[in-house]
Amino acid sequence: MTRWEQLQTYLFGNHIIGGTFTSRDYAAATGIAPWQASDHIQAFLAEQRRPESKALYVLKREPGTRTASTQWSVGHRTKDLQAIGVGFTDDVRNRFMHAIGPDMQRIAVLNPHAAKRAEATIHAVVDGALVVLDHAIRGIEPEAPAP
Repeated sequence: MTRWEQLQTYLFGNHIIGGTFTSRDYAAATGIAPWQASDHIQAFLAEQRRPESKALYVLKREPGTRTASTQWSVGHRTKDLQAIGVGFTDDVRNRFMHAIGPDMQRIAVLNPHAAKRAEATIHAVVDGALVVLDHAIRGIEPEAPAP
């Protein structure tokens, strides 16, 4: 049995559908090492993303969870679709705030002439582009501008 099939068997046998679990939960329940549990999860994700996938479920990371504390859930409802989108928007926001935002803030400190531009860019991304991204992923139509 492949790694992803072992995880699928666990999901089915433990009635995880609609619930959540961590890689530690899976490792403890199956007697494998935590790194192996993570490996099985990655194998399942790779399988579910293949065009001819044989995975019976869709595994997704719950928004707001990361690293060793990542909560995984299984489902294919409309609610699950929205959770995937929210997680993606959250990931993009965090990536920007941790990778690019601090650099822009530092440039603003070192170069006062660039401060307004840096602040405007951060504001535009966080309060503009990410809001548009979030609305697009959630399927929310933007409000029409007032005439």
